[in-house]
Amino acid sequence: MKKKQFYFLLIFSASLLFTTACKKQVEPSEEPCTSNSSHLKRVQYQAVLDKYVAQGITGLSAVMITPQNGTWSGTAGLANVEDSVQMNLCHLHHTASLAKSFTGVVVLQLIEEGKISFESKIASYLSDEVQKSIPAVEKITIKHLLQHTSGIPEVFDDGFLGEVLGNPGKTFTTQELLARNQGKAGLFEPGTAHYYSDPNSMILSLIIDKIEGDHTKSFKTRIFEPLGLGDTFYHNSDYPNLTNLARSYWDFKGDGQIENITDFQKNLTSYIKGSDGIIASVQDMAKFYTAVFEGNLISKQSLEYLKTDWVKEHGLKMNTHYTHGFMVIEAEDGRWIGHTGSQLGASGYVYYNIDTQQTIALFTNTGTLIFPKEIEMIFFHLWNELRQVI
Repeated sequence: MKKKQFYFLLIFSASLLFTTACKKQVEPSEEPCTSNSSHLKRVQYQAVLDKYVAQGITGLSAVMITPQNGTWSGTAGLANVEDSVQMNLCHLHHTASLAKSFTGVVVLQLIEEGKISFESKIASYLSDEVQKSIPAVEKITIKHLLQHTSGIPEVFDDGFLGEVLGNPGKTFTTQELLARNQGKAGLFEPGTAHYYSDPNSMILSLIIDKIEGDHTKSFKTRIFEPLGLGDTFYHNSDYPNLTNLARSYWDFKGDGQIENITDFQKNLTSYIKGSDGIIASVQDMAKFYTAVFEGNLISKQSLEYLKTDWVKEHGLKMNTHYTHGFMVIEAEDGRWIGHTGSQLGASGYVYYNIDTQQTIALFTNTGTLIFPKEIEMIFFHLWNELRQVI
């Protein structure tokens, strides 16, 4: 989700409805949760994280992986401001739009298995009710959804966010969210342009449901279990009320005074499927993206699509291109492929450099979605400083 800021100044008072305290977290054992203190670049990495916490970011968790120096994992700041709980590597994070990559991988696997194709028209996999909510549904293919070239408008607009801020406990089904587009025209003819919008991945999750019965189980059996992602949760266990989930914060007025929006953030995460909703540790998310590009989840042919078949991306995200559920950054130090996530009370990214085999994973419990200062700090300055050190 990525929308304007001005609208929310009109409804700031609604934020007070969900600035509530949470139960005190049960802290995990310290042994597996501490930073890698022996890494060659540990001082430099830690200094970067500490710098941004000093500038107002609440808490940070990071993993840096290189073939030359191995893995460094570390944290800075607070996971729980009210109880002064330091962030550690066992804390879990809302990963926002990084769920789109999980959806993309499962769809690519289904294509490899011959259960669907890039050119399959999506209408045959959707109920009549859902089809009514998708402009030009009869023309849209699986590939259009994967690359966000369908022309489907965003549903998480100013009106939606105003509605949920006014009623923080409200929930929606995927069908109800998609219905917000009912009667709207497509933004362009499918396949002729690119526009990043959450409904693309939400619809893909419904198509996985149609083929496999339940896309949440597909995530588990196809990705979580094969990779041993024991700290990754998606509509399972006590989700979203998980032990060690870092609390969520925003600096709504931009005055350095953060507010706790944990309950609101958990509620948002709990019902957005396919395009959002995964809660995980930074190590698990780094493991997932590294596994994708090391060929442990998809075929060589599918991997080639990710590496070469891009469309141009525009907007506030840090990427320059989009592929099949993944964002792409072309930089002087190589081609980074992964995904960025931005929410009201959390944000982060994981990228793998397909030229140097390096991975950068970073998550924070500070919201960026409508906050230009935090967007710039997390997605530009912090990103560039980590790349300089790696």
